[in-house]
Order: sequence, then structure tokens, then C-alpha cells
Amino acid sequence: MKRLFFISLSSLFIVGCSVLDTLPAPKTYGLTPVLIKKPSNKILPNLIQCIEPSLKEKYPAASLTLTMENLYEGKIPGADPDSPIATFDIFAKTGTFQGYVSLYQKEPVNPAITAIFTDCL
Repeated sequence: MKRLFFISLSSLFIVGCSVLDTLPAPKTYGLTPVLIKKPSNKILPNLIQCIEPSLKEKYPAASLTLTMENLYEGKIPGADPDSPIATFDIFAKTGTFQGYVSLYQKEPVNPAITAIFTDCL
């Protein structure tokens, strides 16, 4: 009986750990991934503190929302609210502090949007 309990407990631990490292796929709205899908030298809170003010300054309607622990998702709305001009996610993998950024933009890619993120990496 003890053996069955420990096997069950072990399998729950393994499944739990693997789920923590799996982040949900970002909502890309059919947008094209651009050059940014890489780690930052900054820890997650510092990365957010860099990106958010620059983003809000140039695109006041942009959103940046904490959706899960260590995962922020955002978008820059276009003329149609259901068709953003850019979406992005900023996250830290479980057990690390280093921030990662993924940015997706509508074609043609706007270099000003890309610069907001690259300047903070």
C-alpha cells in the first residue's frame, strides 16, 4: 500500500513540474512573428518596468496584463478591436528570473513597435 502511495505521489510531482514549465500559447490573431522571440538580460520585473512606460507613451491604448504568475500578455489595438496591430507576451520560465519576450506584428512590420521591445532587452 505504501509503495502504491509513493508511486502515485511521485507521478503527481512529475506531472506538476512539467505543467509549470508549459506556458499557454500566446494569442497571435494570425500575426507574423518578428525578430523578437528571445531572452532578455533583465529580470522580469525590470523588463516590465522598461517596456510598459515606453509602450504607453507611444500607444496609450496598448494593454499589458498579468495573466498568470510570471506571464504578461498584451496587445496594441488597431482600428478594429478584434484585429490588433501587435500582440506580445513577456514571461519568466519556472525557476528562472530572466525575462523572455515574444512579439507578433501585422504586416508591414512597424519598426517603432519593434524598437520598444529591443531597446529594453
